[in-house]
Amino acid sequence: MKRFLFLMGTVLCMGFAAGSAFAQAKIVRGEGSITIQRLWASDPSDEERNAVMRAAKTAAWRAYLATPGQNETVDQIRANEKMFQDRLDDLLVDIVTVDEKFNKENNRYTIRIKATVAESQVGSLLRGIAKGTGGGASAGSSPALGTGPIMVLGLSREADVVKSFLDKRTNVSESSADVETTKTKSVSSATVRTKDVTGGNVERKRDKVTYVVGNAGILNSKLPRIMLQNGIKSSPYSFLMGPCRLPNPDNFSKQYAASEAGELPSKVMAEIQEKLASCARVKYWVFASLDVGGYGSDPNNGMALATVSVSVQLFEVETGAQLASATKDVPGRSADQSDAIRMATDGAVQAVGDIVTAQIASLK
Repeated sequence: MKRFLFLMGTVLCMGFAAGSAFAQAKIVRGEGSITIQRLWASDPSDEERNAVMRAAKTAAWRAYLATPGQNETVDQIRANEKMFQDRLDDLLVDIVTVDEKFNKENNRYTIRIKATVAESQVGSLLRGIAKGTGGGASAGSSPALGTGPIMVLGLSREADVVKSFLDKRTNVSESSADVETTKTKSVSSATVRTKDVTGGNVERKRDKVTYVVGNAGILNSKLPRIMLQNGIKSSPYSFLMGPCRLPNPDNFSKQYAASEAGELPSKVMAEIQEKLASCARVKYWVFASLDVGGYGSDPNNGMALATVSVSVQLFEVETGAQLASATKDVPGRSADQSDAIRMATDGAVQAVGDIVTAQIASLK
């Protein structure tokens, strides 16, 4: 009996793992076609088949880039388009030909395919670009900003209270009545009428979320580590507060948490930029923000839910120009809400770190 239960548990675990894998797989479709120029062609040649299949794969890959959620990586991929195009056979797997037609009337040959995107390979290529081992950079070369010191400032906030607004209704009521009158010389009468009109307008307001300062520990420790693994050195904000007379984050972190859009006040941004320019210790600085919210429970199993959004912006100290940016929303699920937040935070920081280091690598 115990062996039976063990086997059942193993099968269920394999089923859940397979379900998770299928949930993460990206299925794309593509179509390729050519007009065969040979006269009286009965069938396409092997060379023509290969050309049409290649066109179908290219179409499927472009469909993947247009999929929602790919905006953060599209710029890096297109900046190194040839490298990805040359590796389509590795990036598209489990290719199935769903339709193949040769119209002899107009010599048009068409193939439609369905394929799975190997996203692990996509991520590997992007990390290779960041390390300087792909995308035209020679092996072992450093990213473009690898020799320029970067300061990292990370702030976090967590949703505390959600204030809900009821619809405000304004009702208008109107009544009118005619009074019956009778005169001696001319007789006229009117029926008494009562008219009620109800109407008005409805004002709808959004629910307002109140934030408090959150824990930025994972953000401030993991993001610099990801950058260092890709050859990009950075310094914590706290290390430069004294030498560069930077404003204390204990003061402006509350302003960030209270901001409706989750942004630093413009005066604080300007002060940091000015102090760094006069200090001349770093050439670039990163503002990384982490928002925690989306609390709830899974209706299927009752597990706690949380969503973490991480945003990173890279600025040039000399000009104040924004050189790179990335944002990622990652959900977390666990028996405990704190664990759900931690898991989502870890995944979001990793994803944004990979994207930003790839962007930095492409800068000249």
